[in-house]
Amino acid sequence: VASLHNMPQDLSISANVLKLFRGNIVVPSKFLQTIIKKYFDLPSTILPYYFELPDSQSKTNEKAADGFIKLLQPTRFTNWKGSHLSLKVVCDLLDEGYRNVLFTHGGISQKDVYTKWDSRWDILYPGLKERVKAYTKAGKLSFFKYNFEDTYKVFNKYDYILHPSIGVGHEGDPNPIAAQQAVISNSFIIVSSSGNLPNIVN
Repeated sequence: VASLHNMPQDLSISANVLKLFRGNIVVPSKFLQTIIKKYFDLPSTILPYYFELPDSQSKTNEKAADGFIKLLQPTRFTNWKGSHLSLKVVCDLLDEGYRNVLFTHGGISQKDVYTKWDSRWDILYPGLKERVKAYTKAGKLSFFKYNFEDTYKVFNKYDYILHPSIGVGHEGDPNPIAAQQAVISNSFIIVSSSGNLPNIVN
């Protein structure tokens, strides 16, 4: 059995593996099944992921009525997951005077932000790193890692969940777990049109 979670940017890698494979191909979503059929003309079986449902305590709305709009991006801190897009938009909002916006990136600890910072972002958005540092110091931006078992409790503290993955076609986000958990927890979620994300929120 070959279990495919996503497709690499270089399709020849998968092609070389799949042309030698004689077993069953298992995928987690209809989106990825369509991609396998489109690019390799191969059949596959959908085996969906199963998630633990939030318990009654996790469903408790913990958002404080303090006048702030709290945003969370619960993904890895990477270019593909669109971390730079959220940071840019939030910094723009703060620059424009929306001081009631608070943003948290939940996929990385504060001490690792600038060692994991993608150098492409400095070219795409000159000065973004300095703006992020300034707003972090001002308490408007924060970064932290949370335990998987605390996912629903964490989500319930935020007004909006952001999932702005980039990439289209076989490079689109095929099965983003955080987006599915956001839907399960009945959170308001804002996603990009990458891969399987529109199907998840629909």
